[in-house]
Amino acid sequence: MTRLSMIGFGLLVSLCMSNAWAGGSHSCGKLSVETLTSGAYHQTVTERRYVLARTEAELEALEELVGTSFDVDLTETMVLGAFMGRRNTGGYSIEVTKAIETDNALHVKVRLTSPGPSCPVTLAITSPYEVVALPVVDKELEIHERTEVRRCR
Repeated sequence: MTRLSMIGFGLLVSLCMSNAWAGGSHSCGKLSVETLTSGAYHQTVTERRYVLARTEAELEALEELVGTSFDVDLTETMVLGAFMGRRNTGGYSIEVTKAIETDNALHVKVRLTSPGPSCPVTLAITSPYEVVALPVVDKELEIHERTEVRRCR
């Protein structure tokens, strides 16, 4: 998403926290995010994509996509796969940095990092990904992307 989306995410967090501190009736809470696996070379997913697994069938499909199994209890945990898509060089990464539950949705903040023009990179096609575990939330998922360019000397 755009910078405006990230400003909206920041406002969402601020409103949630100020409402909670003021004793408001809206629920809002930061959720734990645990990385299960990540890497730079995913062979199957070539476009940016997010896959949320809440059921055994969805988890099996995500495990097949990633090529590994995850030891999680789906009564307490759901699993989110974040895939950046194919890149022509190394130096790229994707990271789920924060998850916040509001009355209406589960808001997940994702950082997409790319190498700056003076950064040394591998000359290989890459496809960065990260798979994280989150507490179960039965709400619509909203992804908020922030793009960063790494600076190198």
